[in-house]
Amino acid sequence: MYRTTILFYAMLMLTTSVLFAEEKKECTRDVDISCIETFHEAMAPSCHKYVPEKDFATVRKHVPNMVAQAKLIAEFQPDSTYADVLEDFNQKRKVFLATIDDLKTAADGDDDTALKEAFDNMHKAFSGMAGSLSMTPDELNDFHTIIAKVWHEYL
Repeated sequence: MYRTTILFYAMLMLTTSVLFAEEKKECTRDVDISCIETFHEAMAPSCHKYVPEKDFATVRKHVPNMVAQAKLIAEFQPDSTYADVLEDFNQKRKVFLATIDDLKTAADGDDDTALKEAFDNMHKAFSGMAGSLSMTPDELNDFHTIIAKVWHEYL
């Protein structure tokens, strides 16, 4: 009974943490790397306030800071912790950095539609890049398989 209770609470905590995750965790996948976090902080005001309000003049003012923070991501050298995902990360980082160039070009212009599209592309690329450094869905599925076996067969 004690094991069942502990397993139940562990699964409840896991489910709750997934359901009530903050938006930051969606963008960064809860990756704890300072250059990823600082870029997210630079991007967040535009993402959450200025783009939805179509305040593209303010978005344009924030782009230089995003470009500066992206340079830190370009210089970031992952340690051996990320060896298994390094190739995927590097490929997604190249895509992200290309979207930063597109965002800067769009911000230098006066086409708000192009700026929004460039921003959305950059945001998507950032999320994919950050997500490549976190647990993959295959690992989550493996974890679920183990828990399901314990739950359904051994308890």
